[in-house]
Amino acid sequence: MKIRIQSALQTWKAMPARDRFLLNGLAVFLTGALAYQLLWQPTQQRLTNAERHYQQQLNLASQVQSAQPQRVQTMSTQPLSSRVSASAAAAGLDLQQIEVEDEQLRLTISGEAQTLLMWLANLEQEAGTLQMLTLEKRGSLLEARLVVL
Repeated sequence: MKIRIQSALQTWKAMPARDRFLLNGLAVFLTGALAYQLLWQPTQQRLTNAERHYQQQLNLASQVQSAQPQRVQTMSTQPLSSRVSASAAAAGLDLQQIEVEDEQLRLTISGEAQTLLMWLANLEQEAGTLQMLTLEKRGSLLEARLVVL
C-alpha cells in the first residue's frame, strides 16, 4: 500500500505543471457537481414540497374558518314541539295532534308515505330516540303515531 502511494506521488510529480493544474481543476469541478447532485438539489426539492404542503394547509385552514355552522345547531335553541311543528309544515304533512308530557312529545301526523317516512328519519336524527312508532294506512295516506323523548 505504501509503495502504491509513493508510486502515485512520483507519477504526480513527474507530470508537467500544466497537466497537474488541469487535473486539479477537474477534481474541483467534479467535487462541485457531486455536491450539487447530492446536497443542493434534494434540499431544493424538499423545500418545494414543504412550501406546497404549507399552502395546502393554509387553504384548508381558511376553508375551515369560513365554514358556516349547520342549520340544525341554530334550530336547537327552539323547543322540540316548535321544531317538530315547523318541520312537519315545511314537509307538507298534516300534524293532527301534538301533546307535551314531561320529557315526552306525543304526535299524530299524516301525509304521503314517502314524505312521512323521510320526515320521520330526519326527526329521529334531530330529536333523538323515538320511544314508540305506529304506522297505519288511511286511504292513500300514511298516519303515524309516535312518542319522542
